[in-house]
Amino acid sequence: AHLTCRPDPVNMAVFMVPGDGKTRVVLKWGDVPMNLDVYVLPRGVTDLEGSFASWLTVAGGQPQTWNANEDPYAWYQERVLMSTSGQFSARVSLDRNDAIHGTRDALLGQAVNGPETVTFEQLLPGSYEVYVNANPPDESRGARNATQVFGSRFDVEVYLGDGVSSTRQVDTAVVSAAGAIWRYIGQIRVYLRTENGCRGVSRMQSPIGGVQFCYEWVRFNSQTAYPLEGVGIIKALVLSVVPSAPLGRVEMTIAGQARPFFSSEFSLSSQGIFIPQGARSVTVRAEGFSSSTKTAIVGSYTIGPTILVFFLVPISDGKTRAILRWGDTPADLDIYVVPRRTVQLDGSRLTWTNGFPGGMSTWNAGEDSYAWWNESYIEGVVAGDYVPSVTLDRDDTTHGEVDEETGQVLNGPETMTFDLLLPGDYEVYVNAYPPDGEREEGQLFDGQIDLDIYLGNGVDSSILRETVSWTATGDIWRIAGVLSVYYTLSGSQPCLGVSREQQVTAGGNRVCYEWKTINANVDYPLGSPPVIRVRVVDAVTDQEVPGATFQVDGDVTAAYTAEQMDVGLSVIPGEHTVMAFAPGYLSKSYVVEASTSVGYTLYLVPDDGYTRVVVNWGALPANLDTYVVPSEVITCDNVTAEWVAEDYFVPQTVGEGEGPYVWHREPTLIVNDGRNLTEYEYYTYYYYEEENTTYYYYYGENATDGNATYYYYYEYEYNVTNVTYSSGTRRLLNANLTNSSSNGTLSNATLGNSTIMTTPVPAPLPICSNSAFDQPAAGGLTSSNSSNSSGLSNSSNFSNSSNSNTTDDAPTLSDRFFPMISLIRDEASHSMDLDSDGFLLNGPEIVTFRDLLPGLYLVYVNAKPPDGSRDAGQVFTGPVSVDVYLGDGVNSTLLVSIVEFEDDGSIWRHIGWIEVGSLGSECEGATSVRQLRTGSGLGFCYSWYPRNQNVEYPLSQ
Repeated sequence: AHLTCRPDPVNMAVFMVPGDGKTRVVLKWGDVPMNLDVYVLPRGVTDLEGSFASWLTVAGGQPQTWNANEDPYAWYQERVLMSTSGQFSARVSLDRNDAIHGTRDALLGQAVNGPETVTFEQLLPGSYEVYVNANPPDESRGARNATQVFGSRFDVEVYLGDGVSSTRQVDTAVVSAAGAIWRYIGQIRVYLRTENGCRGVSRMQSPIGGVQFCYEWVRFNSQTAYPLEGVGIIKALVLSVVPSAPLGRVEMTIAGQARPFFSSEFSLSSQGIFIPQGARSVTVRAEGFSSSTKTAIVGSYTIGPTILVFFLVPISDGKTRAILRWGDTPADLDIYVVPRRTVQLDGSRLTWTNGFPGGMSTWNAGEDSYAWWNESYIEGVVAGDYVPSVTLDRDDTTHGEVDEETGQVLNGPETMTFDLLLPGDYEVYVNAYPPDGEREEGQLFDGQIDLDIYLGNGVDSSILRETVSWTATGDIWRIAGVLSVYYTLSGSQPCLGVSREQQVTAGGNRVCYEWKTINANVDYPLGSPPVIRVRVVDAVTDQEVPGATFQVDGDVTAAYTAEQMDVGLSVIPGEHTVMAFAPGYLSKSYVVEASTSVGYTLYLVPDDGYTRVVVNWGALPANLDTYVVPSEVITCDNVTAEWVAEDYFVPQTVGEGEGPYVWHREPTLIVNDGRNLTEYEYYTYYYYEEENTTYYYYYGENATDGNATYYYYYEYEYNVTNVTYSSGTRRLLNANLTNSSSNGTLSNATLGNSTIMTTPVPAPLPICSNSAFDQPAAGGLTSSNSSNSSGLSNSSNFSNSSNSNTTDDAPTLSDRFFPMISLIRDEASHSMDLDSDGFLLNGPEIVTFRDLLPGLYLVYVNAKPPDGSRDAGQVFTGPVSVDVYLGDGVNSTLLVSIVEFEDDGSIWRHIGWIEVGSLGSECEGATSVRQLRTGSGLGFCYSWYPRNQNVEYPLSQ
């Protein structure tokens, strides 16, 4: 006792604990509250035969409890509990009860504040839980006052004796829990002594009748609710998902318990662990294995234990595993692993064997090798010690059934282990047995199914990377995903990401394991695998693109050649994404359906500086058409641009009086550069009579005197012995009215008995000057930034410039500035038969733009015909994708937008528009491209604006 010295005499009471070999718990506290009580609850105590011990009073009666139906405990109303087994007479005694703290003692003249003391003798195996309560034990008396809750502090001292003559204090639990009423201090655990002696804070007891026990103190020191209700027992069966990898010491942690329980092996034959009834979260762990957590609903131990079954996954061996888990039904699910496209270290094809003579077992003859329940081990045929293998470590066929050995429904997992894999794809399937269609009720997917993917590093670590889950009823095959294995070289293709794990292979070669989830139902997948056949062509010329390479499903680690894709790449069933690459072209991805008979043609757009709109669609409808309507387009001299056909005639339209537009009947529009066809006068008939010379016969339609608004003509070729002709060919009217001496003019030519009369052919008027095309000139074009009804800006105030260097030759990108819109590819035969090589064509429609003048270029898609006279096959009936490419006019093209829409029975869709305006800050967006090729020293900007809405017939507006 620590005293403060003062002049007056000090009276004091000192309470000493006997050193008599007994085990004791001593509760000490100050003036408040007046009364604290110690409760000791024996939990799961068994006699020497292993049966639960019966606790009685000294008189042999049933112990009194606060409430009915509670388990026996020692407290101030039942101060002694006893249980006898053989030579043991276990006893728990409340030796001293104190209920007058803070009260003056008549003898000492001051408060004594004595302790409460519980003594333990000859304890039987089990747990003895120690609680402290601020009297009364429940709250039935209504609101408590200050003397019926914990004060500022109390101490609980724990003394462990050896059962003969020695007692040692092993712990003091200090509690500061003002206002609370129950505290769980800890428990004394009693168990048979092992070869290693006693563990933890413990004392070895002297043997009685040849039996020696250990007493172990475990402190919890936690606030708790009313703890006197009944308890339950948890038993755990803890197993490894790989039978050949046994567990060591297992640790169990139960929610609300401050310290875990240990066992060399949890089993159903063990005593179990006593915990308060209710929902309890239980976690088990073992060194070198994953942890596992389940929720147990714990009932009274009198009706039997709550049994949990755990399967732990080895994680310290570095192996990769797929763990299949499911419930009571169906009774049997199976994992199948099918190696595809696997290669050896030298790149040669890797074949698989079961390591025994006689060949591999498959469900049907002629199938590729795979690991399954009837071929639980397969290995690659390689030279050397580095042997890849796939092993079914655990097969389970009895879900929902009681296990004969344990008497429990185990519902264990199936386990597939991958080791030392070489590059390739390892497809992982789940099947409801049997694998074919011959089945009975109960042999289908039913309920929740989970597949855990543990990726190992090949050495000493495995991590749960993904759980593939699905809920299904009535299906029999599911592909969970693919384990892809590929080389990773130093400094390239790092093996990074949540679903990847770096491996180390023989000879220092490094490979990466990557898991790719698919999670889709499939048809029977074990036969000959479906293949993807792909070839790539130029979307403009339809010529095969040389040097093309491909990626499949985003796998950047594998590049397939055109030769490989033409023969076919074996894949899993279903849809796949193929990305095509080629020098000088923009890469493009396509979604294709794997098939053994159909090939797909992929169309790549050249990266050549042109601006293009590409319309893609599938098998239906057979024909879609692209329309481009120029609007508000002005030339460099601030006049409205006149759009004419390629032969300088008035463009053909669907309806009378409509403005010009590009469509399948008028595939090209150009801006009239000054050739006025009505100025030419021709006689109706003329011909040369010179031998071996090409002759031309011109006919002026609706002309009576050689003058007409429009001239349509037909070209004929003659010679002295044969006469051939082709009719209906429209050509530029003045294209053949030149000779070497007339310099663009044919005057008074003698043509037999007739004479052709011509007017001089005027030089083309400039649209824009022939400025330097490799750099845009500064200035020239300004914008008024006014808004029209569509929200677009109008461009005006062009500076005009004459140009004496224009030519009559056909324009090219290397030539003069020449505005043109051209439907260079028209498609009208989707869903036609395959070509001679078995490839579907289903090509795109493509419109190419060059040297655009400021204005708007509206893009529409129509389900042919353009008007309303149509049948069911002439509406939008499938997904449509419109790719918009903006070029810089010289050598670079960018994909700036993909506009997509689904079938809805409509016939007209406004996709969006290209706006050409001045070069400024507004040309810095993701859908704008600065032009390097301009005219009149002007800087232009092409910008794309998507709309993607159904519209009524738009060509008359």
